[in-house]
Amino acid sequence: QTTTVNCNKKVGRYVIIDAPSVGDRKRHLFFTEVRVNGQEFPTNRPAEHYDF
Repeated sequence: QTTTVNCNKKVGRYVIIDAPSVGDRKRHLFFTEVRVNGQEFPTNRPAEHYDF
């Protein structure tokens, strides 16, 4: 499963993302894969904590 998300905000080296199914963008998002700016990241941690 791949979920495409949009970057809403960059804070330092962290990106807070949103997904169509999530109303609160600060909610912890858990997906099998997360695609941010065209890059895929396997995830077992909150997507907004990805280090860029």
